[in-house]
Amino acid sequence: MADDIKILVVDDEAVVRRSCMRILEAEGYKVEVASGGREAILTMEKNPYDFVITDLKMPEVDGLTLIKWTRKSRPETGILIITGYPSQETIKDALELGIIDYVPKPFTPSVLIDVVSRAVEWKKERVPAEEKKEEEFPPSMIAELDRMIKSYRSKPGTLIPVLQRAKEMVGYLLCLVQKLISRG
Repeated sequence: MADDIKILVVDDEAVVRRSCMRILEAEGYKVEVASGGREAILTMEKNPYDFVITDLKMPEVDGLTLIKWTRKSRPETGILIITGYPSQETIKDALELGIIDYVPKPFTPSVLIDVVSRAVEWKKERVPAEEKKEEEFPPSMIAELDRMIKSYRSKPGTLIPVLQRAKEMVGYLLCLVQKLISRG
């Protein structure tokens, strides 16, 4: 149930925080906001959240630092990224840290709702052993992902298109998919 899900939105832009809060609360989620990484850490030390939606580029404590802290201190918290700068390097780093998905700015309400809904479903279906999840992933899908990754491998600047294509194929960026892309 959406009203059981607590989300912390972290962004240094007030309009983004307000938009996310308005959109997600209308869907029944419990939403709180933080204006930066430092405030988010202080907030998460006091309260648990099911998901953190964070920007990457923020003053003082940036999104990657916040993701690292969250992975260490609150490993059960799902992480989504909203960013106006989806560079290959930062998205690669975020994927290696285990984010669920990302949303490029500007985004529409339907895109945000869709990504959060899929993240909620992913978290509900998630099993503790990653190996078991990998076994449930169809081998034909892994082969198709491998083919797609190989076709882009020698072309510079293709991480974002590969991530977008993988997201289209699978529906969201599973940990296994992230690992395949990272290795490729």
